[in-house]
Amino acid sequence: MSVEILSWAILDAKGNPICDYDSIDDLGEDTSAVVPVEPQENGALYAYDKVAQPQQITVTLLFSGDYAAQEAAIAKIDAALRGLEAFTVVTPTTVRSNMTLIGASSTRSSTGGANLLLVDLTFQEVRSANVGGSVAWSPKKATGASKVDGGKRQARFIRGLFS
Repeated sequence: MSVEILSWAILDAKGNPICDYDSIDDLGEDTSAVVPVEPQENGALYAYDKVAQPQQITVTLLFSGDYAAQEAAIAKIDAALRGLEAFTVVTPTTVRSNMTLIGASSTRSSTGGANLLLVDLTFQEVRSANVGGSVAWSPKKATGASKVDGGKRQARFIRGLFS
Protein backbone atom coordinates (compact mmCIF):
# COMPACT_ATOMS: atom_id res chain seq x y z
CA MET A 1 0.00 0.00 0.00
CA SER A 2 1.42 3.38 -0.91
CA VAL A 3 0.83 6.67 0.82
CA GLU A 4 0.09 9.66 -1.39
CA ILE A 5 1.92 12.84 -0.39
CA LEU A 6 0.11 15.88 -1.72
CA SER A 7 2.63 18.64 -1.11
CA TRP A 8 6.19 19.76 -1.61
CA ALA A 9 8.15 20.75 1.48
CA ILE A 10 11.58 21.06 3.08
CA LEU A 11 11.18 20.19 6.75
CA ASP A 12 13.50 20.29 9.76
CA ALA A 13 13.65 17.59 12.45
CA LYS A 14 10.56 19.05 14.18
CA GLY A 15 8.50 19.05 10.99
CA ASN A 16 8.70 22.82 10.43
CA PRO A 17 9.54 24.33 7.02
CA ILE A 18 13.17 25.44 6.55
CA CYS A 19 11.85 29.00 6.06
CA ASP A 20 8.69 30.81 4.94
CA TYR A 21 8.78 30.45 1.14
CA ASP A 22 5.90 30.97 -1.28
CA SER A 23 6.46 27.88 -3.41
CA ILE A 24 8.95 25.39 -4.78
CA ASP A 25 9.70 26.01 -8.45
CA ASP A 26 12.24 23.36 -9.40
CA LEU A 27 13.84 20.20 -8.05
CA GLY A 28 16.89 18.44 -9.44
CA GLU A 29 18.37 15.18 -8.16
CA ASP A 30 21.90 13.90 -8.70
CA THR A 31 22.74 10.30 -7.92
CA SER A 32 26.07 8.77 -8.90
CA ALA A 33 28.60 6.09 -8.07
CA VAL A 34 32.36 5.77 -8.45
CA VAL A 35 34.81 2.91 -8.84
CA PRO A 36 37.82 3.64 -6.60
CA VAL A 37 41.12 2.94 -8.34
CA GLU A 38 44.43 2.33 -6.55
CA PRO A 39 47.77 2.47 -8.38
CA GLN A 40 49.90 -0.68 -8.22
CA GLU A 41 53.46 -1.53 -9.30
CA ASN A 42 54.57 -1.15 -12.94
CA GLY A 43 51.71 1.21 -13.83
CA ALA A 44 48.97 -1.29 -13.09
CA LEU A 45 45.72 -0.16 -11.49
CA TYR A 46 43.49 -2.03 -9.09
CA ALA A 47 39.78 -1.16 -9.29
CA TYR A 48 37.60 -1.77 -6.27
CA ASP A 49 33.87 -2.40 -6.14
CA LYS A 50 31.50 0.36 -7.18
CA VAL A 51 30.62 2.76 -4.34
CA ALA A 52 27.41 4.82 -4.35
CA GLN A 53 27.98 8.51 -3.62
CA PRO A 54 25.70 10.53 -1.33
CA GLN A 55 22.70 11.89 -3.20
CA GLN A 56 22.46 15.62 -3.91
CA ILE A 57 19.23 17.54 -4.42
CA THR A 58 18.86 21.13 -5.62
CA VAL A 59 15.57 22.86 -4.83
CA THR A 60 14.54 26.30 -6.11
CA LEU A 61 12.38 28.26 -3.69
CA LEU A 62 10.30 31.26 -4.75
CA PHE A 63 9.69 34.33 -2.59
CA SER A 64 7.25 37.14 -3.44
CA GLY A 65 7.99 40.87 -3.14
CA ASP A 66 7.74 41.20 0.67
CA TYR A 67 11.34 42.26 1.36
CA ALA A 68 11.08 41.85 5.15
CA ALA A 69 9.89 38.25 4.70
CA GLN A 70 12.68 37.64 2.18
CA GLU A 71 15.32 38.92 4.62
CA ALA A 72 13.93 36.72 7.41
CA ALA A 73 13.97 33.68 5.10
CA ILE A 74 17.54 34.38 3.96
CA ALA A 75 18.63 34.66 7.61
CA LYS A 76 17.08 31.23 8.36
CA ILE A 77 18.74 29.72 5.28
CA ASP A 78 22.12 31.18 6.31
CA ALA A 79 21.71 29.70 9.80
CA ALA A 80 20.85 26.30 8.29
CA LEU A 81 23.88 26.53 6.00
CA ARG A 82 26.17 27.10 8.99
CA GLY A 83 24.40 24.53 11.18
CA LEU A 84 24.46 20.74 11.28
CA GLU A 85 20.74 20.08 11.15
CA ALA A 86 19.38 17.42 8.82
CA PHE A 87 16.30 18.14 6.71
CA THR A 88 13.67 16.09 4.94
CA VAL A 89 12.80 16.98 1.34
CA VAL A 90 9.22 15.93 0.57
CA THR A 91 7.88 15.64 -2.97
CA PRO A 92 4.68 14.03 -4.25
CA THR A 93 6.66 10.91 -5.23
CA THR A 94 9.51 10.61 -2.71
CA VAL A 95 10.65 11.56 0.75
CA ARG A 96 14.40 12.15 1.11
CA SER A 97 15.52 12.13 4.75
CA ASN A 98 18.85 12.97 6.36
CA MET A 99 19.70 15.77 3.93
CA THR A 100 21.98 18.60 5.04
CA LEU A 101 22.16 22.01 3.40
CA ILE A 102 25.55 22.47 1.67
CA GLY A 103 24.90 25.39 -0.67
CA ALA A 104 22.60 28.34 -1.33
CA SER A 105 22.46 30.90 -4.14
CA SER A 106 19.89 33.55 -4.98
CA THR A 107 18.77 35.30 -8.16
CA ARG A 108 16.68 38.35 -9.01
CA SER A 109 15.98 39.27 -12.60
CA SER A 110 13.90 41.70 -14.58
CA THR A 111 12.25 38.86 -16.50
CA GLY A 112 10.69 37.40 -13.36
CA GLY A 113 10.18 40.75 -11.68
CA ALA A 114 12.88 42.42 -9.65
CA ASN A 115 10.90 41.87 -6.46
CA LEU A 116 10.70 38.08 -7.04
CA LEU A 117 13.53 36.21 -5.31
CA LEU A 118 14.64 32.75 -6.43
CA VAL A 119 16.84 30.80 -4.02
CA ASP A 120 18.57 27.56 -5.04
CA LEU A 121 19.30 25.28 -2.09
CA THR A 122 21.62 22.30 -2.51
CA PHE A 123 21.24 19.43 -0.08
CA GLN A 124 23.48 16.39 0.33
CA GLU A 125 22.57 13.08 1.90
CA VAL A 126 24.29 12.30 5.20
CA ARG A 127 25.05 8.63 5.73
CA SER A 128 26.04 7.01 9.00
CA ALA A 129 28.43 4.10 8.93
CA ASN A 130 28.24 1.14 11.28
CA VAL A 131 31.78 -0.07 11.72
CA GLY A 132 32.09 -3.66 12.93
CA GLY A 133 29.89 -3.37 15.98
CA SER A 134 32.44 -4.91 18.36
CA VAL A 135 35.39 -3.44 20.19
CA ALA A 136 38.75 -4.99 19.23
CA TRP A 137 40.25 -4.58 22.70
CA SER A 138 39.59 -2.68 25.89
CA PRO A 139 41.00 -3.09 29.41
CA LYS A 140 38.79 -4.64 32.09
CA LYS A 141 39.36 -1.60 34.28
CA ALA A 142 40.18 1.93 33.22
CA THR A 143 43.40 1.66 35.26
CA GLY A 144 44.23 -1.77 33.79
CA ALA A 145 45.83 -0.46 30.62
CA SER A 146 49.58 -0.74 30.20
CA LYS A 147 51.67 2.30 31.06
CA VAL A 148 52.84 4.28 28.08
CA ASP A 149 56.58 4.37 27.44
CA GLY A 150 57.64 7.90 28.38
CA GLY A 151 60.65 7.95 26.06
CA LYS A 152 64.39 7.83 26.87
CA ARG A 153 65.42 7.39 30.49
CA GLN A 154 68.61 8.20 32.33
CA ALA A 155 70.75 5.12 33.07
CA ARG A 156 70.59 3.96 36.71
CA PHE A 157 73.24 2.10 38.65
CA ILE A 158 71.91 -0.95 40.47
CA ARG A 159 74.02 -1.88 43.52
CA GLY A 160 74.96 -5.44 44.05
CA LEU A 161 74.27 -6.55 40.53
CA PHE A 162 77.84 -7.89 39.93
CA SER A 163 79.11 -8.50 43.42
